[in-house]
Amino acid sequence: MIPKAFEEITEADITSLIENEVPEGRQIEYKLLLPGNNDEAKREFLADVSSFANASGGDLLYGIKEDDGKPVATTGLADINTDADVLRFENILRDGLDPRVSGLRMQTIDGFSKGPILVVRVPNSWASPHMVTFKNYSRFFTRNSAGKYQMDVTEIRSAFALSESLRERIARFRDGRLGKIIAGDTPVLLGDVPKIVLHVLPVSAFARNVRLALSVVDEQRSKMLPISGSATGERYNVDGFVRYCDYGSDSAYRYDYCQLFRNGIIEAVNTEIICLYDGEKNIPSVDLEVRLVYTLQSYLSVYQRFDIQPPIVVMLSIIGAKGYEMGVDMRLCPAARLASHDATVIDRDMLILPDVLIQEYPPEEALRGDDVNDIARILHPIFDAVWNAAGWPRSMYYNGDENWKVGK
Repeated sequence: MIPKAFEEITEADITSLIENEVPEGRQIEYKLLLPGNNDEAKREFLADVSSFANASGGDLLYGIKEDDGKPVATTGLADINTDADVLRFENILRDGLDPRVSGLRMQTIDGFSKGPILVVRVPNSWASPHMVTFKNYSRFFTRNSAGKYQMDVTEIRSAFALSESLRERIARFRDGRLGKIIAGDTPVLLGDVPKIVLHVLPVSAFARNVRLALSVVDEQRSKMLPISGSATGERYNVDGFVRYCDYGSDSAYRYDYCQLFRNGIIEAVNTEIICLYDGEKNIPSVDLEVRLVYTLQSYLSVYQRFDIQPPIVVMLSIIGAKGYEMGVDMRLCPAARLASHDATVIDRDMLILPDVLIQEYPPEEALRGDDVNDIARILHPIFDAVWNAAGWPRSMYYNGDENWKVGK
């Protein structure tokens, strides 16, 4: 794999592969021509992609001549129609792999004699093993230092076991962190008050030994904000980097923090949104949804800059929720009055909401914060579950076509 963020790969990076005689192997493979339209070519393409996804990810480079596994010339692709060919490859992958590989990216690099080089970056997949199913082919492939090969029965069984283990590790991480938060083992003191806990977990953090270069945090620190949207302090710590916000010099505890772990996981805890309002236990639903939507938007934009690719798991938990009711802005949704008759208070102290899986990044305008409706769609199932806990049928701030009514 070219050791660079995908969007930043240049002609010089491709040329250096030739100059340094970087051989094919576990994370890189060279092809002179694009996959053809016959069945054999499609199977070969599917085998290449699935082998990377079932191993540790990697780059397929089309338009490079190789000799005995070493690149010898960057000829480029004379006959490529980028949009049409990318669509063709996406259709082949959609119909020929089970399960589908998410997070795969393609781009062309210009500056070569006959045309551009096509780079296909395949992520290490959380959903492996992926099987080539094209026309009942039914084969599993993976990679080692010599390139791709077909998996045997023992390797297939191990891959399925590892996939299940990955899901368990993600759940254990969240449960362990909640235990520490309840026990007060947090980067800053929080106090014995209700807490909103947002975990954003790139699957890559569990699938392999990932360590972020914390030196790059500086350029993204403005986006690494707590859920409150502001920070009064920050520091590096043994887990990574934390930004926090406190009440002021007279406060006995801080109320908001965002912890970036060294493997890319983000934990954000807020103790200010859910609190007593005029003596009433009331969850301000608009404030809750707006803060979480814009917080997730900001964190995803940081991940994209760090070249952390989906899938990404989003988890929300509320500690100390028992006895609270949902405060609703009836002006945003007059129909909420019809559903309010079944509303009640939350009947348990700990709310563990259903997690959601982000399989690909939302559009660029969503990551910039210009239009966060796609971010709100990601969080819709979680918001519904919070409202359900308080006796409502769903979040009342979405209309039938999934458009979010808040924050417009």
